[in-house]
Amino acid sequence: MKNLICIIIAIFFAIACSEENQNAPSNKISVDTTKKRLNTSLVIPKDSIIEEEKEERFLTTELLELAKKIDSSGYLYDSIKLRKSYRHFDSVKILTLDGYLFYEPKITNTVPFTTLKSVRSRVGRKAKEDMDSLELQEFHVRKAKMVMDVNLLEKVQSIYSYHYVLKKTTTSGPLRTFEDGIIEQWQFESKEVAKMAGEEIGKKAVFAYFNRGAHVCYLNNYVYVFHSRASAFYTTLEKFFDWFVKTNKATKAKRGRLR
Repeated sequence: MKNLICIIIAIFFAIACSEENQNAPSNKISVDTTKKRLNTSLVIPKDSIIEEEKEERFLTTELLELAKKIDSSGYLYDSIKLRKSYRHFDSVKILTLDGYLFYEPKITNTVPFTTLKSVRSRVGRKAKEDMDSLELQEFHVRKAKMVMDVNLLEKVQSIYSYHYVLKKTTTSGPLRTFEDGIIEQWQFESKEVAKMAGEEIGKKAVFAYFNRGAHVCYLNNYVYVFHSRASAFYTTLEKFFDWFVKTNKATKAKRGRLR
């Protein structure tokens, strides 16, 4: 009998110990994987880093190579004389690429728009309401010949320009002259639109650009306009224009005449 009681007591003791162990805090170390998953989600793919570091090319290779050609010919990119000689460049954004200086003018800062009012006044000062049928017909003929198609030019997507100046000044008597010029890159949505815009600027440039008009060519969906503030500077400008056209097989726009 005593033995039976001892066995029962032993069984109850064993059960009590088992329940105590189950209720006791676990000594195992739990691993929190949340932090690991969070860190993994913050890792930026390598490809995206490379993409962010890529330099945005706003200029065509053709114009950049021309800038290098001009630089090697005794000329230098300029930022000071440009603002003094070409007043519509007073508030133009300056950009650099490969160590060269370029500008990002608004379309309203370009010659076709800064001289638009003047050209229109030359077409006819008389109000159309006061013109007879013959005068009105002549007015429309002059307008079509002289005034650029603003709606067409406003299709431009971007404009960048390069301004160069001779490193050494030329002297004529007491005057010191800085020979300079401007090359503009006009980007359009397609080759077709660029061709139409290039021909439009080339045909009517003689009325808008000072003295000698402008030399214009187009390549792919870009139009390139070469011009200067003085007719004496066009000899050098034409050499750079011819080099650009020949090197890149660009198409020259037809040049209009005053008469």
